Amino acid sequence: MANDGSYKLINSSLDGLGDRVSLYFDVQLDTINLPLKEQFTVSNGETVQSVSSLQVVNNQVILTLATPLNPSLAVTVSYMDPSTGNDLNALQDKSGNDIASFHNVEVSNTLGLTASGAESFAFASTISLAGAEISAFDAASGRLFVTSSSGLQVVSVDAALHMTLLSTIPLGSNDLNS
Repeated sequence: MANDGSYKLINSSLDGLGDRVSLYFDVQLDTINLPLKEQFTVSNGETVQSVSSLQVVNNQVILTLATPLNPSLAVTVSYMDPSTGNDLNALQDKSGNDIASFHNVEVSNTLGLTASGAESFAFASTISLAGAEISAFDAASGRLFVTSSSGLQVVSVDAALHMTLLSTIPLGSNDLNS
């Protein structure tokens, strides 16, 4: 079944050194069957920019451009679904339903958060943790356990994905004595 138009592009941003456009959708995307980079058009003012590569991660499409954009000019992006049916080389959800074409959508440079169930922590909140590496997440308690140079850090994550450092548990020394 083709997308009935219910999947939406919810946001877009200009990232990196002005050489990446990120598109955020309200659904998890297929990360295996990818569209062709030529199906996307990025315009900067009146100039069409060349898309050198694309990457799909969760609900995000990252377009890398051959040259940086001029942020003082309008930036728009378009996507062309290859047909009205479901295609292997199309932007699609994890079930293979194509995302509908869109034309000349303004890239806003701001990331707004619209709940879709497809967000990751990076989209909602950041918290500074010394030399951190995520060890585990307990969904029932909403707690993230992070191993860091300071010890085991316990972080609370609320429904809006805001993070709060609750405590740091020292882990002791790894020094061996002989």
